Amino acid sequence: MPWVLIYLVNILSFFKTIKAPVSGADLAVVVTTYNRPEALAWTLASLSQQSVMPRQILVADDGSGDETKQMVLCWARYFRERHAHTVVEHVWQDDLGFRAGAARNLAVAHATKNTNPEVLIFIDGDCIASPSFVRNHLGLLTEGVMVAGGRGLLSPNYTRRLEQTALTAEPQDIVSGLSVFASPLRLWLSNNCDRYLSMQHWMSSAFLKLRDSRPRDDKLVRTCNLSVRYADFRRVGGFNEDFIGWGLEDTELAVRLIAGGVRVRSGRFATNVFHMWHAERSRADLDENARRLALSRQHTSPSNLRA
Repeated sequence: MPWVLIYLVNILSFFKTIKAPVSGADLAVVVTTYNRPEALAWTLASLSQQSVMPRQILVADDGSGDETKQMVLCWARYFRERHAHTVVEHVWQDDLGFRAGAARNLAVAHATKNTNPEVLIFIDGDCIASPSFVRNHLGLLTEGVMVAGGRGLLSPNYTRRLEQTALTAEPQDIVSGLSVFASPLRLWLSNNCDRYLSMQHWMSSAFLKLRDSRPRDDKLVRTCNLSVRYADFRRVGGFNEDFIGWGLEDTELAVRLIAGGVRVRSGRFATNVFHMWHAERSRADLDENARRLALSRQHTSPSNLRA
């Protein structure tokens, strides 16, 4: 069946390919991280190889130690030498617990100090993007839309090998190592990744009806792979910083964006990233975050919005 789908996609390639309405100069990429510098190195390496380079990359650091700071400084030098028009900055906040939403808000605020980005792309600092990641997000992102991408999970053993490499490798060596991710099928066949079909880069306009088939499904939205217009993000107030601990802050943001008229467009099969394995986060605050999410759903329900 997968080969039938691939054949159909080749036929559909005759249809018009979606093109980006904005350029990388109008874009800020926010990379969320916490005490995982070796994984962050792979994320920044993948962002250095984009076919459309962003103007800004903000590392939203939720209180990491000095190793992460030094890693960001290393990659900031690499970008200055090879991508002079892309600025990499380290935006750090105190380590007061898991506050990913607050870290992202801080990074966005920093991004808007000297420029006015039209588009924000959120990615986690343990995700590896394909060279078309930025270009495809920009191609799918139109007025009144957010693009929710997916991910393929790398195996624990393969993730450990990547992180071990990053401990001693120079940036250019990590960049060279990205070539293996050009073949999702090979990674899948070698049991290094849990999927390959959804990791393709299909941008035919023929898929738009399918991409737009679940416009109010907030469960599609994960901030490890999300693009949204800055005006929409600002209008709803960004992330709710009351969410402490792992979970649901991205869903809650999506709830408010949807209530504000922003539709969900699926970026799967076009913008998916490779997610490096990690042990499951503590769920200690999940019940409280679920309560906050339920309140947000209640406040943004059509009946309340009409009241």
